[in-house]
Amino acid sequence: MTRFVGWLILFVFHLFWTIQADRPGLPWLNCKYFPEILSTPCRDAGSMANFTLAAHTKLSTVQAESSLVQFM
Repeated sequence: MTRFVGWLILFVFHLFWTIQADRPGLPWLNCKYFPEILSTPCRDAGSMANFTLAAHTKLSTVQAESSLVQFM
C-alpha cells in the first residue's frame, strides 16, 4: 500500500509540474520535452520499434533508452 501511495504522489506531482511548466505529455511518456531527466538518448515509451531484422514489432518501454526506464 505504501508503494502505491508513493507512486500516486509522484504521478500527481509530475502531472501538476507539467501543467505549471506548460509542457505537453508526461516525463515517462514524452522524453523530448523533459531534457533535464535524460541520461542517455531517449525514445518515447509509446513509440513502436519496427526493425526489419526483428520478427515482430514491440513497444519500447523495457529498453534502456526508453523514457519510462529513464524516469524510474
